[in-house]
Amino acid sequence: MESYKAAIYTALWFEGGGVFNDKDPEIINGTNWKKCGTSGGADDAGGMTKYGIAKAGHPDVDIAALNLAQAVAIYKKDFWDRVRGDEFKNPQIAAYLFDSLCGSMYCLIHVVKDVQKAVGVTADGILGAGTIAAINHHDEDLIDVMVNSRFDFYKAIAEHNPTQAKFLPGWNRRAETFLQQFKKYLIEA
Repeated sequence: MESYKAAIYTALWFEGGGVFNDKDPEIINGTNWKKCGTSGGADDAGGMTKYGIAKAGHPDVDIAALNLAQAVAIYKKDFWDRVRGDEFKNPQIAAYLFDSLCGSMYCLIHVVKDVQKAVGVTADGILGAGTIAAINHHDEDLIDVMVNSRFDFYKAIAEHNPTQAKFLPGWNRRAETFLQQFKKYLIEA
């Protein structure tokens, strides 16, 4: 499976509570809201969310009517392409940066700054050509940096806004186990 698709399917697996199956008609059509990871409680800063696509970040998208093909297209354009996923030689690095952006742009910036410090380039939070080149030369030791960066980021959110603390275990679980699930999708034919 292509790296970007494996990353997207991994995000969808987490968003759907570990029941994602791209052959399931209820998921394809978006008719089973639980399987599609639909949420949007009063404490959810992203607002109504389906397939992990939040209304707050995509105000022009009809979240209720969103189907799998539309969600995958949004993930490819607005998340994978934004982190320039195809430019990384290590697909795990690309996938993890993609998933960091799925959390939020602020999460991605936090992770990128920590990675930039680790590879010795200016820590400005921008994934430019110089940062990508440096990452491509140091990628073996960056996974732990990225995981720990997300832990720190999520902890700061919960400390700053205690209403978000209830999401901390799930955020941390995803940060810690995302790449395990990604590898499973990556090796599928």
